[in-house]
Parts: sequence; structure tokens; C-alpha cells
Amino acid sequence: MQNASNVKAESRKPYPKPSYTQMPAEEARIFLLEHANRGQQRAKEMLELMFPKAKDSSGIAARSAAQS
Repeated sequence: MQNASNVKAESRKPYPKPSYTQMPAEEARIFLLEHANRGQQRAKEMLELMFPKAKDSSGIAARSAAQS
């Protein structure tokens, strides 16, 4: 069995650096709605913080996102 310190750097898969991508507000709202509708609590919380009018992710906001 190999020890983690014995693994050569060459055999490791390259790790992409985390990046920040700015997106338009409407695109961010749709992204958060999709994740909130899948039951992700953090997405629901972020949606409430960023878009107070869209508190009910299963209501009008979700329908308007589906129409896009």
C-alpha cells in the first residue's frame, strides 16, 4: 500500500484552481432556483438573501424560470 507522502506529483491529476465567475442577476436567480427546487437548503438561503421577492422557490419565480 502506498503512503500519501510516497505518491509522486506526476501521478496526481491536476487540480484546477477555484475561480470566481460573475454572472448576471437573472442567471444567478435561475441557478439558485434550480438548486433550491432540488432541495438544497443553502441555495434556498442564498436565494432569500439575494432576491427577497423570490422567497417561495416553488411559486411564481420558479414558473418564470421554467418559461425562460
